[in-house]
Amino acid sequence: LDPLHTGALRELAALYLQQGRPQAVEALLAPALAQTPDEPAWRLLLAGAKLAGNQTEAAYGLLNARIPALAGHHDYHAVLAALEQQLGHYDTAAGRYAALVREDAAQATWWLGLGLALDARGRGSEAITAYRRALNLNQLDGAARAHAEQRVAAGG
Repeated sequence: LDPLHTGALRELAALYLQQGRPQAVEALLAPALAQTPDEPAWRLLLAGAKLAGNQTEAAYGLLNARIPALAGHHDYHAVLAALEQQLGHYDTAAGRYAALVREDAAQATWWLGLGLALDARGRGSEAITAYRRALNLNQLDGAARAHAEQRVAAGG
């Protein structure tokens, strides 16, 4: 009834992603994004579809084209920061992660991302501080926790 109903589109797109149907997400959201290009939710969901199809550069380009304000769009910025880091844009990723932890210092994955980006830029002592903050929140597990513990142990 309403082809641009935000909630319905978001739920259907998420369902398609869970089903491993990124092309269906793109077909669903491309018209919505064409009509409302500044809608961050559409961009984020479309980026998820592109990532599911191993199109990292396309996902990054889509998110980077129209970046919303940080307030109210933490998930958007976190995904963008992760893509920036993955693509080697370490300074930009570090800046974005730093802004995220200033907004909410209780997110271990953001501290971990900041540590990784700082490490990649050779800023080891700052990275160790970020890794410690991530570990102190007791939210990391598996490989993420092991990496942070290893870097803290190696760095002092």
